[in-house]
Amino acid sequence: MAGPFDYSIQSGNPFQAALQGFQIGNTIQSNQLDQQAQQVKIQQQQAALQAQQQQQARVQALTQKGSAATADDWMGVLLGDPKNADSMAKVWSMRNDEQQQSHASNLLQWGAAIKSGRPDLAAQQMKDRADLVEKSGDAREAQALRANAAALEQNPQLGLAVIQAQLSANPRGKDAAETLAKFGSEQRSAELHPAAMEKATADAKTATTGAKFAESKAVLDLKMGEEQIKKWAADTEIAKMNSRIAAMNAATSRANSDIQRQELSLKLQDAISKRDDKLREKVSTAEAGATNIDNMLNTIQRIQQNPRLNSVIGSIEGRLPDMGSDQSADAIALIETLGSQAFLAQIPNIKGMGALSNAEGEKLQSALQNLSRKQSETQFRANLNEASRLLMKGRENIAKSTGVDIGKPDTPAAPGARPPLSSFQR
Repeated sequence: MAGPFDYSIQSGNPFQAALQGFQIGNTIQSNQLDQQAQQVKIQQQQAALQAQQQQQARVQALTQKGSAATADDWMGVLLGDPKNADSMAKVWSMRNDEQQQSHASNLLQWGAAIKSGRPDLAAQQMKDRADLVEKSGDAREAQALRANAAALEQNPQLGLAVIQAQLSANPRGKDAAETLAKFGSEQRSAELHPAAMEKATADAKTATTGAKFAESKAVLDLKMGEEQIKKWAADTEIAKMNSRIAAMNAATSRANSDIQRQELSLKLQDAISKRDDKLREKVSTAEAGATNIDNMLNTIQRIQQNPRLNSVIGSIEGRLPDMGSDQSADAIALIETLGSQAFLAQIPNIKGMGALSNAEGEKLQSALQNLSRKQSETQFRANLNEASRLLMKGRENIAKSTGVDIGKPDTPAAPGARPPLSSFQR
């Protein structure tokens, strides 16, 4: 009878053979991956070499053209260097949505001025913008703008190329880049299509109105956030003034002489100044309205928190004079203050700014006028609660419609402390 097969004598160990097979397979696969990686590396090197050769050709062509080089020639060289393209894209990524829109609008306006034969106007606008951002604390941006303005004055085509390259590097700057590109072709055919040219220019100026409003001196001085800027831009009166400014801006860019351009510029600056003054006035009115509401709420809360309130209201108690208690005297004084003409006169102002509807304003006035110490405690407190509810609603409406940060309502001091009556008057 045959015994067990002895692998060690007549053949190799089958497990070792299998393991060796796996190792050979892995080696083959690894070699294949190495070959693929090498091929990719070679392709990348070839692409880099080709890009380098193309860039050298662009630089050589630019050098040969000299002063005749166009903005497109310069732009090809600028974007042909990956470092420049990456740097421009990085700068865009550091800006938020509002800032990107604003900067794209500026670039569009400056590019249009250069293509219209007014690089001096574009350079001056860059310098003005630099002064503005420097006042807001961005010294680096101001320095970059002044450097670009200096380069533009020396070589307008290079300046235009920088603007076109910056717009191309912005993921959201496609519309602005296309508008600027069309502006050039429309400018060349303006004599054949004057109406189309005028409309294209006006549309471009109108499209930048919102962004220009975001950069206005009043907006910067008031340190408005993005949401607040949007809300004020939607304000009916401000929107009309913005539209007028956009039309005047477009007319200024189409001026045929320096004298006409100067006259229109003065009128434009006057319109911008009036718009900024109106904005400051509206913000101040909103803040004052919130302050008046807070004064009323503060008084209501002082009355509600007064521990002697029940002793001075009611069919009997309300007919009695002050019996000498300081807290009772405080309660009576605050009740009289709340129902005084000084407070009632503020209600039309609160309605006027849209904080309350006419019906709500009438309810508030009725609640305050009906406050009487001769009422029952239940009715008296119901009037207080209704007045408080309407005032809180008005306060919230001011914040929602204007974006003004009015914070939380003023908290009364310790119960029984009487505020000076002058604090409720404006």
